[in-house]
Amino acid sequence: MIIVPFEAAHGAELAEGDLNIELNRPIGVQAEHYQQVADLGWSFSAMNNGWLIGSAGLVPLWPGVAEAWLLASDRINDHAISAGRMVRKRLFEIVDEEGLHRVQAMTRSDTPSLKRWAAWLGMKHEGKMLSYNQNRDDFERYAWVRKES
Repeated sequence: MIIVPFEAAHGAELAEGDLNIELNRPIGVQAEHYQQVADLGWSFSAMNNGWLIGSAGLVPLWPGVAEAWLLASDRINDHAISAGRMVRKRLFEIVDEEGLHRVQAMTRSDTPSLKRWAAWLGMKHEGKMLSYNQNRDDFERYAWVRKES
């Protein structure tokens, strides 16, 4: 498995294909959003033998703070540990390179595996966001915060 820079085509392929968790399907995300994320350079994709396993990354919100995101294909189930380690390593490389002190993420409240993913990344649960999206689904906010040294 290798990590490559995220491309807009990766986001489109994942969003239109078989995601590992259907509840994670992006709502209202257009192709230009994928291109904007790709242009930022803070996102990447995991590939195995030419197959797209998943994409993840960070989107800056303001100096020192970014939002994490993840889209995984149903192929991730065969590569969960190796992909997870690679994603975690690359995410924290970006955190260090960009001098981030906070990375936050949100997951739908009804996706326990994504909650475990956030915890595995060292994120702490900060609270529930009620009726957060256009479908009025509840979400959970998680964050990793750099401790002052």
